[in-house]
Amino acid sequence: HLRTVIHPSGPVASALLALAEIRPVSGAEFLHAFVLGVEVACRIGNAVYPSHYDVGWHITGTTGVFGAAAATGRVLGLSDQQMTWALGIAATQASGLREMFGTMCKPFHPGNAARNGLMAALMAQRDFTSSVQSIEAPRGFANVLATGRRYEEITERLGETWEIAANTFKPFACGIVIHPTIDGCIQLRNAHGLTAEQIDLAGNLSAATNFSRTVSASLLPAPQLAAASDSGTTPRISRTAWTVCWWRAPVANRRSSKMMTAEPCSAGPARLCRRTGGSWPASDRRARG
Repeated sequence: HLRTVIHPSGPVASALLALAEIRPVSGAEFLHAFVLGVEVACRIGNAVYPSHYDVGWHITGTTGVFGAAAATGRVLGLSDQQMTWALGIAATQASGLREMFGTMCKPFHPGNAARNGLMAALMAQRDFTSSVQSIEAPRGFANVLATGRRYEEITERLGETWEIAANTFKPFACGIVIHPTIDGCIQLRNAHGLTAEQIDLAGNLSAATNFSRTVSASLLPAPQLAAASDSGTTPRISRTAWTVCWWRAPVANRRSSKMMTAEPCSAGPARLCRRTGGSWPASDRRARG
């Protein structure tokens, strides 16, 4: 979801698939519930973004639980009262800290949201109660977990516009900030017929410096791909990004023992440097895949 960086499919689809194992649903039912769950997660996200994310909450986990509850609640046929309770039970379980990025806990967040959302719907089905103002109350989700909020984002033009239409896909299986760099590498490879053996320096990967703790050294393949910052530290890019970059655009020899670094400059442009001299710049504000 481009506006909020929520990944709604993870918690919503996972919860639905788990429920479908014990309560088979038709394709139409599944899609209806899925779209509803995505809508709920993203609309609640719109209401608290960006302050919710900025203070340190992993928004996929914290709003995904609402989407999972709404989607599975739809399949279970919850009443209006039960659905309200389900969302409240989801609200009190909303969790996920951005501090966990770079550890196994980050992918745990959407899984936990799926589990908690499904449990919320199942509990509400049995009339387990919760606050009926779990989001907007003074001590509710939006006020406790965000410093700014726009409640109208939750219901404005509900049923007329669909947040799933603002949800996109990743051309590369890594953080979106690294996509333009990978795309630039692909363009340069295709334009100049470059091979991995020709490349001495792969960058600019400074777009990844905000993810300096994304992946620990133990998760990186050899050679470790590092992005050099002005401070002299070596923030690292994720293994997935490096694998995809190598697979789609082999700008470096993954089996080489040479440490690959990047020139620090503004996010977006890519520059490949040849071992025998010469370099090729590329710039693209959007990753095309």
